[in-house]
Amino acid sequence: MFPSDVTLSKAREIEGVRAMFGETYPDPVRVVSIGMAVDKLISDVSTKDWWKYSIEFCRGTHVERIGEIKELTVLEESGIAKGIRRIVAVTGQDATEVRQIANNFERERLVRLERMSYSPENEKFIKETQAEFGKLTISLLNKKAFVKRKDTHKQQKETQKVQVNTAINLVNTHFEQNTTSTSFVAKISPKPSSMSHTRTKTKAYTSSASISQQAR
Repeated sequence: MFPSDVTLSKAREIEGVRAMFGETYPDPVRVVSIGMAVDKLISDVSTKDWWKYSIEFCRGTHVERIGEIKELTVLEESGIAKGIRRIVAVTGQDATEVRQIANNFERERLVRLERMSYSPENEKFIKETQAEFGKLTISLLNKKAFVKRKDTHKQQKETQKVQVNTAINLVNTHFEQNTTSTSFVAKISPKPSSMSHTRTKTKAYTSSASISQQAR
């Protein structure tokens, strides 16, 4: 890495130099280059080869050596212009804390959510988890992985909800049509959308007492 202070007008002429859009830089400005000495860059600012290197304006190098960074966690990545991406990351103790936040959310929220079966009482916990997830400052990789797991869980809960409603409807229909019946056994497909085609069946047994409470 080659850092050097260069007059702002000269630095702007360097082919391939990068700067933050809308940022105001001092004069002289600090130029940081990786792979090529700054003195050589400004000796021939129009050389197209400079696009092969990372050359940026900098308001100050924050560490003297990479080892001081210790740990780096990427929080955001986005496009700010054609062919230019912006990365937001934290290092050192901040990176450690971000990782711990993700671990805590996974253990206290996501794992518990995945183990829950559908019930109206659990809807509050699901909404609270979604709200908390939206406020988290965690790594981009963790966020993508958590979103995928949340989507899978949502699909599973929708399937369970349909199955529960199907079972209740079957019970209600049976007792409406058979008023003297005291018990009921039904076969419900694990996949409600293909009840008439699947060979895998799950038997749902309910006592006459619980059936009477649901149906009447």
